[in-house]
Amino acid sequence: MKFEQAKVVYRVVRDHRSRSLDHLRSLPSGVLVATGAGLAVHSFDEGRSWQEFGAGCFDGENILEIAEHDGCVVVFTRGEENQVRIWKGGLEPDRWIHTTDLWGGWLDYAAVTSGNTLIAAVRDQDSLNVFSSSDLGPPWKLSLRLKTSGSLNLFRVNTSGIAIAVLLNDTEMFDESDFECTVIAMDVLSRRVVDRRTFRGNVQSAFSSGEHTWLFGANSGLLFSYDSATHDLQTRAVLEDAELNITGIHMDQGKLVLVAEESDPPGKVWLLYENGAAKWSSFRTGIECYVYGTASVRNGIVVLADNIYTIDLVQSERSAGG
Repeated sequence: MKFEQAKVVYRVVRDHRSRSLDHLRSLPSGVLVATGAGLAVHSFDEGRSWQEFGAGCFDGENILEIAEHDGCVVVFTRGEENQVRIWKGGLEPDRWIHTTDLWGGWLDYAAVTSGNTLIAAVRDQDSLNVFSSSDLGPPWKLSLRLKTSGSLNLFRVNTSGIAIAVLLNDTEMFDESDFECTVIAMDVLSRRVVDRRTFRGNVQSAFSSGEHTWLFGANSGLLFSYDSATHDLQTRAVLEDAELNITGIHMDQGKLVLVAEESDPPGKVWLLYENGAAKWSSFRTGIECYVYGTASVRNGIVVLADNIYTIDLVQSERSAGG
């Protein structure tokens, strides 16, 4: 299995308006959305073409997060005094109505579970607040409020309502080369924490492969497997190149595809494809920039870096390190 060289499909024009993209989401309908400072674009054709949306619709506020269920799209923006504002509408046509607000704070993630419950994670100085709405909001209910320390690297919730929060601890390890993070697993629909554990690693990506099974991609080429029901955490793989940070995890025909970037800037970006147990093929994408988001599409991967790229899958094989 092999991939074609990355192709730029949307180029971010940097001008006096300081427009940028730093967030990529794949919605349940298959629509891809990329958002950032002063800019929001979507794709209806698996990343081949992109169009701007929302211009003049959100009172000039930047989109923090976006979620979708059954054709209805919910957008979260940042209002005055750090207030999280919520809008309902549709990407086609491009129409939006302001519905309600959440507490002030920084919104990190939002998604809809299989039970039609919208989950939103909002962080303030010393806590993580997880809100839920049974009708895509309003009304909103504070399901969990967790006291936290360190920086929140990521928050993810799967369709079963199991959520994972990963916090990078502020204290650097003694060898100055490693990191320590804390993983908190929670059942949001039952409003309870099911596990909390600390281990070495700087987790930068997460992938849910079942109700309780997760994969974590970290620095130093580390891939962890985790079961939130049994609390079992294991090292799933260690990439040969320890300088790679795993920033995206995807599944292609039952096999793993990893997006990884070199730790030293400008950070060349690689794809790694699992051919078998502990056997990986690697591919240099041609991208040299930090990765802000990835998405899996039919026969390929979409990568958000300095611009938006597509990488097509082709039927060929390349040995690891080739």
